[in-house]
Amino acid sequence: MMMVDTSSIKDGPVVPAAVAIAVVGVSCSGKSTVCARLHAALDLPLTLIAQDDFYLPVEAVPDRVTLKSGKVVPDFDSPSALFVQKLVTAVRAAKQTSQAVIVEGSMLAAIKELVPLIDAWIMLDVPQAICAARRRARVYEEAPDPVGYFEEHAYPTAAQSQQRLLQAAPTMNCPVFRVAGTEDVPHVVQQLVHWSRNQNDSSHPDS
Repeated sequence: MMMVDTSSIKDGPVVPAAVAIAVVGVSCSGKSTVCARLHAALDLPLTLIAQDDFYLPVEAVPDRVTLKSGKVVPDFDSPSALFVQKLVTAVRAAKQTSQAVIVEGSMLAAIKELVPLIDAWIMLDVPQAICAARRRARVYEEAPDPVGYFEEHAYPTAAQSQQRLLQAAPTMNCPVFRVAGTEDVPHVVQQLVHWSRNQNDSSHPDS
């Protein structure tokens, strides 16, 4: 994992230059909360893109998952359930028109066309029990959560994707910030703000 040295970073306004930050984590891991805190910390106009806005209609999701109960349900945790090209195009366009872009979702690291567009990753590592309790409190009107789907498929699939991201981190030319529980969120957001400021200083050496 790339370590970020913040010891020599200057104080001053944070103005990232078209930086794309991906916030990844399993369903109900707190991605929206992190995005809100990051938005407030950066304090600048930015574009927020949510993976969930790019789902195919339920009836068009192509892949299926068979649960232990024998029930066969749509696989909402595979990139095949998304309008992938529309998502990639939206991120690419936002990088051309915004000072910063925040993309949040559970499957971002599994979308190979998207990975090269991301300049920094925040990976939320939240225990399954916490995420499951939050998920049970949600109401999915269009596609109700089948019993066992989260524990048997959604959580393990997202966790495997995050593990692959961690394994690839040493060879990636961008930082990966791991958030181990909600207590780490303020510290990691601060680190990312420092990194963003450093990026801006590097891209504007004469400022």
